[in-house]
Amino acid sequence: KIAAQGGSASAAPRLGMAQPRFVLRLLVVTLLCLVIGADAKVKKAAKIKEGFFDGEWSDVAWRGAKVALALSPVAAIAYCFLSGVESKEEEDMKRHKKNDSCGGCCG
Repeated sequence: KIAAQGGSASAAPRLGMAQPRFVLRLLVVTLLCLVIGADAKVKKAAKIKEGFFDGEWSDVAWRGAKVALALSPVAAIAYCFLSGVESKEEEDMKRHKKNDSCGGCCG
């Protein structure tokens, strides 16, 4: 059936050989994640907690800039929702132009 579709018959055994590679990759990625997680936990335990405004002013400014950049998409979405409201008269005028048979420019 594989040869009739234009493929080679040797393609079928290669699928079986990919599974050990996939399992090996999965194992390596899992171990890497565990090592990174353990290292981060050790670093976090050794780090002294400091407040948002503690440190040099350049660090505080950088933290503030990161917070502003992180919240800018939320602010943009809120602006789109809050500024999209039109008055009742404007909505009626648009609806009238839309339903007008001559395209709204006949007078």
